Amino acid sequence: MSFHNATKSLAKLMDSRGDWVPVPSMIDHNNFRPLCLLQRKVKTSWWQSCSYHKTECKLCHILLPENDISNLVCQNSELFTLEDSSDGTLSGDISGITDAEVTSILRISHERCVKVKKIHVPIQDLDSLIKEMKINNDHPFIKQTKKLQRNLYVITESAETVEEATFGESNKVESSIFYKAYVRLRLKGAQDKKKTVTIPKGCILAFKAKKLLIGDGTLSISYYSSDKTGTFEKKIFSTDAAVGIGKAQYRQIVKDNRKNLRREVENEYAPLSSMSSNLCGKFLTSFVVLMKKNYLLGELELQLEQALEDPEQFRLNTDKPELKDLMKNLQDVKGAIITELAEATLYFLQALDELTELQIMLLVESVEKNIVSQQLKLVGSILDKYFWDGKQNFTVEVQLLTEEEWDITGVLIEEISGISIRRSGCTVDGSVYPAALSALPALYVALYATDLLSKKSF
Repeated sequence: MSFHNATKSLAKLMDSRGDWVPVPSMIDHNNFRPLCLLQRKVKTSWWQSCSYHKTECKLCHILLPENDISNLVCQNSELFTLEDSSDGTLSGDISGITDAEVTSILRISHERCVKVKKIHVPIQDLDSLIKEMKINNDHPFIKQTKKLQRNLYVITESAETVEEATFGESNKVESSIFYKAYVRLRLKGAQDKKKTVTIPKGCILAFKAKKLLIGDGTLSISYYSSDKTGTFEKKIFSTDAAVGIGKAQYRQIVKDNRKNLRREVENEYAPLSSMSSNLCGKFLTSFVVLMKKNYLLGELELQLEQALEDPEQFRLNTDKPELKDLMKNLQDVKGAIITELAEATLYFLQALDELTELQIMLLVESVEKNIVSQQLKLVGSILDKYFWDGKQNFTVEVQLLTEEEWDITGVLIEEISGISIRRSGCTVDGSVYPAALSALPALYVALYATDLLSKKSF
């Protein structure tokens, strides 16, 4: 179990509505304390959720020197315990996949228990105080953030451990086949896996943040997550809609852009389409390696964003051998970023951002079994024929897949919250709800890239 997997699990225990955001890295946990500042990139496509990025700045750093917020004191809540554990066995007789019946036993156990306290700044006190403060618009951090049109957020609440905790997870399966129950755990054959992560006392696990609104020297907080105003007083639209149009017209533009997902994907991946088969093979190999070690995806995404924002100054660099080959192919002989390939790669990474860890592992499995093309057609059919028209129920045709391949495909899609599917012969029935609005298109975007590279690399 990784640190991020542990914090994601705990964030859900704290609030199933998703208000708490899990901290992604133990080494950076101190950057997610109250009054620390975060950045969030403005969406470049409507389906992106966009993750928070740490900064080295706190709220006090961007104020004019005469402003003092030292009397703004963080308050501690009472201690509470987060606990989640299971210990069970699943067994069954499987027939029809092989020539003989196979009895399979799956043992699963996990344990998560940690005592935490909430550290928070009363939002009303914070808002009242900073309205009297003046922002330092000449601060290098503010100038750069404004230039890049990033949104700034201030952390208002954090969850901190009050004692050391160890999270453990153990999976053991005894079987000679690979079927749906095992797909969910990415297990194959006879394996016994134990994973643990130890979280120290005083570690930040999750946080809540509010968007900052910066005017001509003024500063305030946006209370509502649905507020589309940018930090620097610019309306944010995930489409090309202009400020001032009517709501009905804006909704139609959003709908049209969603229906044009296929065109968007083709345009974004055009640089990959024009690569040689040899280079496509190298990119596909690098993508698969990164998906197998998905903790590296965030590092590459951040470096690509920085390189594209400042191509003259920033150079891709890493000591991770898994990233070196891909970074080499994203730069010319002088070390300068190849913008078109970097943008296409970043688009793919942003799609993976929306997927779960299990989906990413199943995507790797799908590439290795050469079934991505069938999966892409299935997801595309759901989007084209039903999803965009707001229909909840659908029936689409599906290409012939073995039981094992269908199990992988079924779990890959059903991992998305808000969608369920059932196969009957050569058709798939299912239901799609608004909760799948971002994740299903993101899965399509990820499948498209791997399918494109797979076809061109042969």
